[in-house]
Amino acid sequence: MISAYFRTSRGRRIRISGLLLALTLLIAPVFGFSQAICTIRTIEVSSLRGKIVENSRLESPWQNVVVELRSSSERERLISTVTTDEYGIFKFAAVKKGKYFLEFRTGHFPKYRLVVKTRDSNNYTKGGSFVIKLDSDCGKTEVTLGK
Repeated sequence: MISAYFRTSRGRRIRISGLLLALTLLIAPVFGFSQAICTIRTIEVSSLRGKIVENSRLESPWQNVVVELRSSSERERLISTVTTDEYGIFKFAAVKKGKYFLEFRTGHFPKYRLVVKTRDSNNYTKGGSFVIKLDSDCGKTEVTLGK
């Protein structure tokens, strides 16, 4: 019989075996015990405004997606949160220049992370906005910079 031993937060040893162990290993990913982060790429922009659409021929907008702006430091502190509108558009106002993480999750897709470097808008004209084309396959997710 196969068994696994775990320790509780108080140091007590628990034995799980057989069918219970198999069920635990099968169900754990469904309830978020393992969380994948899909890092898309790094972009440089003058402002944090963008649009999230489905990566398909139709490019349907994704509405009500929660987009988190996090510091790129070791603690990844949450700075601000916005939600996409009916057109899939989001915008963070008054973001200082620096390096940040934009994180978002939709339905059964993994958690996505876009590394963003913001620049002074007076000296940097490329990338005023961007479009994120989400795909359930992390490798097929695309980011297109605007003018």
